[in-house]
Amino acid sequence: MDQKPTIFGRSLWNIDPYVYLAMRVKSDGRSYFVNLQTESVIPTDLHQHRLFVKRPGEWETVIVAWNDFVRTNHGFVVEPQTEILRQKVTTVGIGLTDRVPGPFELCIERIWATNDLDEAHHDPGPVKAGELKNKRGERIGWGDQ
Repeated sequence: MDQKPTIFGRSLWNIDPYVYLAMRVKSDGRSYFVNLQTESVIPTDLHQHRLFVKRPGEWETVIVAWNDFVRTNHGFVVEPQTEILRQKVTTVGIGLTDRVPGPFELCIERIWATNDLDEAHHDPGPVKAGELKNKRGERIGWGDQ
């Protein structure tokens, strides 16, 4: 979720204390990118990494090192590469990249920053009704609207 603005302007995510991005996802097997945007000098720059899933159709935890992201602009790799401004992250997003028209399905249970590489190996299994929460923090099930 986006950070709420403050009296000083837009709030930003500070991922500096963390080494990895972790995502609990269930993918249809199509090609996706994880896009990370920061409040940088060039606002159209994105840091991107391919979302590699090993078990399409099943829940899994994917972990990506922040240093493995590549700086791009309008879809092209930018040189020189620069590190992510870890104290000034504005958005984390997902993009479908296979250019195949038609339906797609990528379920995201949660996205978080971590230092624990072992989180991917201790997969908690499928999500259960009531473990999901809406923006207000209320428990919801998959069929709830």
